[in-house]
Amino acid sequence: LGVCSLYAILMWIIKINPAKLFGLQPPTKQNVPQLTKEDIKKTLPVGFCSAAAHACTVFALGGDPLFGQIVKSGEPVLSALVNTVFYGKPPSNPKILCLP
Repeated sequence: LGVCSLYAILMWIIKINPAKLFGLQPPTKQNVPQLTKEDIKKTLPVGFCSAAAHACTVFALGGDPLFGQIVKSGEPVLSALVNTVFYGKPPSNPKILCLP
């Protein structure tokens, strides 16, 4: 965790996007995104739902492992629901077919 944190901070300071290396392309310069209060307000529902799903998973894994797996498998459905309700972006047909 410490090494990865140092690496991330270094990449943030020198503003290089190393993700292109995975596609065998040279890294490019990238500026830090500018966030507004509106951007943060739009991400709060997703953050809350993600935290709630994670909390349910942690609580479920403390009891019966089978129930924990059921809760974990419901996360894609919850994500699709949040995207549809809060962002007006329903999943595509191929993604719907992949939902449990």
